Amino acid sequence: MNQMPGQRSNSLSRRALLRFTGAITLLAVTPLVQACSSSPGATPPSGSGSAGATTSQPTAAKPAGTAASGTSAAPATQGNTASGGKQTVEVWTGYGQGRMATAREDAINHFNQTNPKFEAKHVLVPWGNIHDKVIAATAAKNPPDVYRGWSWIVGTDAPIGGLTQLDDYIKAETNFNLDDFWPPTLYQMKYQGKIFAVSCSTIVNLLFYNKDRMQQAGLDTTSLPTDLEGWEAYGSKMMEMNGGRLAKIGFIPFIPPSDAYSLFNWGAAFGGTFYNDDTSKVTANDPANVKVLQWFKTYADKYGAANIQAFVSSYGGNNFGRNTPDGVYYTGLLAIWNIGCWNYNDMKEYGPKVNFGVTKMPMPKGVQGKPGQLNANMYLVPKGAKNPEGGFAICKFMSSDPWVAAHFEGVPDSVPPSRQSLATSGEVAKLAPWFSLMIDALHQALPFPSMPGVNPYFQSLSEAVQSVLFKNANPQQVLDEVTKKTQQDVDKALKK
Repeated sequence: MNQMPGQRSNSLSRRALLRFTGAITLLAVTPLVQACSSSPGATPPSGSGSAGATTSQPTAAKPAGTAASGTSAAPATQGNTASGGKQTVEVWTGYGQGRMATAREDAINHFNQTNPKFEAKHVLVPWGNIHDKVIAATAAKNPPDVYRGWSWIVGTDAPIGGLTQLDDYIKAETNFNLDDFWPPTLYQMKYQGKIFAVSCSTIVNLLFYNKDRMQQAGLDTTSLPTDLEGWEAYGSKMMEMNGGRLAKIGFIPFIPPSDAYSLFNWGAAFGGTFYNDDTSKVTANDPANVKVLQWFKTYADKYGAANIQAFVSSYGGNNFGRNTPDGVYYTGLLAIWNIGCWNYNDMKEYGPKVNFGVTKMPMPKGVQGKPGQLNANMYLVPKGAKNPEGGFAICKFMSSDPWVAAHFEGVPDSVPPSRQSLATSGEVAKLAPWFSLMIDALHQALPFPSMPGVNPYFQSLSEAVQSVLFKNANPQQVLDEVTKKTQQDVDKALKK
């Protein structure tokens, strides 16, 4: 394979990789295992799932020595040759069960049938392990050529040279059109102005509600509240206690998921920010974010922190039972909940008899906030990939092919395509007319920050939420501490 113009060699520092590997947290893996689109949004289906002729197990990582560090892409080696003289492209995803496993297999076959140069070989890796395994394989100089991940990986791996910079590949394309991506999504594809990922779909949050629960409580399901206070009033009428314990929840703003994503999502709605890209300043203690934690605490005080903990312990596993008919979304245990748009088709798959509705993210009265959080699903080319050109071909295919938008990474996942032209195209609009509900959010929602140390930052935010809810910590104090600690980490990473 010929080297792309303007690129130079850049090997990955093993020491940097090991430092980062130690910083990986459950929070990062679980979204952001929320996206299916993990992520820091939605949790994709996980598990062994269905395999096919194009699916194999990942190659075990081999010990590797220390490599030189750097930052720019260096496509210098060619992938293995597949049948018919095509170059093999190794693709890792976690799509292993349910509708998305079938859609993934169809997408790989479609790529192989339509691309004259590359043959994709799919490797199934559970979502909860995929980033760890990529890190280990990269350190062992044996990474995949491309893998499916999430926006947080850009800010995590790009600063330590763990990703292939894609700008030159994009420039070599005749009609890639970066301006076609939703503006917050394009922001998440970049780190310090350079592109390190290409987004296939973009998660925003919506408010889901169980119409049957509402009707049982005598609530109108045709004339819905227009602000947060109205939804809170609805929720309070549907709280059910049994023996002093929570039996069914009407509305508790941090269920799901009771961590940093709850704070980030509602912080956006309350008008808060978490990072200033222009000044590289951490803003976790924004007054709006403090107000959100104070608001969360009123629910813990009203219904009992121990009761809420018991409910989460009983039902919170696997993102509150996302991939099972026994999950809280499908059994009426939740009446109103705020979650990523990926939950829409999950409702169809795991709760086909549930009479549910969905609406835009509500905001408090008089507050001009943002419609929740935004988390883009990404395809990324690790540093040291044997066939980065083929890896980019997958990135382009997954982000730009109309077939993919309609039959894989868009409609089946119930997550809008990241390209505006695809999200509003005739076929997608016909298959998923409810996507129109999210157009404003795709322009305006608050994106997870593309910043160094985003994973430890979100872990600290999760700990802050838990401390306030269950340890009676002071919201202002804990967010001041998170801001100070994370700012030190950012300044160190940026060598300030």
